[in-house]
Amino acid sequence: MTKNLYAMDKGKSFFQIPEKSWNEKGRDRMKQKVLSILLCTSMILAVTPAVYGAETVTAAEETNIAAAEITTMPFTDVPYYFADAALWAYSAGIANGTSATTFSPTMACSRGQMVTFLWKLAGAPAVEGEMPFWDVPENVYYYDAVLWAAQEGIAGGTGPDIFSPDATCSRGQMVTFLWNIAGRPEVDMENPFIDISPEDDCYEAALWAVQEGITAGTSTITFGPQDLCQRWQVITFLYQMEQ
Repeated sequence: MTKNLYAMDKGKSFFQIPEKSWNEKGRDRMKQKVLSILLCTSMILAVTPAVYGAETVTAAEETNIAAAEITTMPFTDVPYYFADAALWAYSAGIANGTSATTFSPTMACSRGQMVTFLWKLAGAPAVEGEMPFWDVPENVYYYDAVLWAAQEGIAGGTGPDIFSPDATCSRGQMVTFLWNIAGRPEVDMENPFIDISPEDDCYEAALWAVQEGITAGTSTITFGPQDLCQRWQVITFLYQMEQ
């Protein structure tokens, strides 16, 4: 028996479908079941590692995968001009974010943070000895970094026995730290800035940083040694020094 079925398009019939016999319907249902089984099997094989004859992920490959994942920018608040430096610092373990998704690039950078960045850049060396600063207790994250910086002559205190770790790092202090860690190289350039002079502690450090392309002045005639540093500026300085 044949029954005419019409598929309608805007009220007009455009093809006929003959009704299938019960045997044909049974065969079709069986075909659908077989196809469903094959489809499910292929999906399982796609997500399940094969036991025989298949390549497996080695420990070294897992390490490479983890490293690749670390180099993916996790922070949503990093502007494009700071992206390379932020990714470098994060991947190298020099600077973490302030949360899982934020770096807080415009947050003020403290002296404690600054020497911690430098200490990590140097490989986080182990330290021993007595802390010369009373305001740096043993239970703070920057303890080893401050002790290392003091012992290596990279960072001094703001007083005879005071480090002021929570004070915001100035541009003059920052370039001095970098110049010290670089070995205090000689400078061969004229001073273009009206706000630093040979009497200033940061004088040679500032000129060296400009000469090496680590930073520029805040204008063509000012360096801004007392200007306070933000996290993105500090990380950019470190990134430029390492290039």
